[in-house]
Amino acid sequence: MKTKLWISIFLALPLLLCAGVDFEWRYSLNNRYHDDPYGYRYALVERFRVRESGVVYVLDSVREPSDAYMILRLAELSGKSYEHVLRIYRQNASWRDIALLAGIDPHAQGYEALRHAHDLRDDYRSDRRRYERYEDRGVIIKREEIYIPQTYQEQQRRYPEHKHDRYLNEDERYEERRGR
Repeated sequence: MKTKLWISIFLALPLLLCAGVDFEWRYSLNNRYHDDPYGYRYALVERFRVRESGVVYVLDSVREPSDAYMILRLAELSGKSYEHVLRIYRQNASWRDIALLAGIDPHAQGYEALRHAHDLRDDYRSDRRRYERYEDRGVIIKREEIYIPQTYQEQQRRYPEHKHDRYLNEDERYEERRGR
């Protein structure tokens, strides 16, 4: 009896291990997003040739960043718009059901490849691309570079302490107002 149990466990174990393999790569995409959100966004823009505003819209509409990749990839496989796939996604269906409702055969070669791996490249981090991104071209004003008008600086040198502050501290009425 025990040998039959061990044999059945031994035969069922590979099936259980293979069942959890679908879409495991999504964790790495989520980590990539949390490491470099702008880089992940631009990688989606380049990969799917979608406007940046569309990618931002999808990223804001999903629960996890990797879901944005899945929606854009399923839209590409089905030939439908990402808005259509996003409407299906909002019904809280499984990825297999989303693929079926989008018109993709779950046994199709493209969907089977999607289950096991993603095709999002990681070359957006290279130095040649670093200064092409919008955020890297932005001007960052450091604290010591803030422009202070010359007249204000001269006033600070001439009058380091305002005279009325000194008189307020000596005034008896002021102490009464402060509650002393």
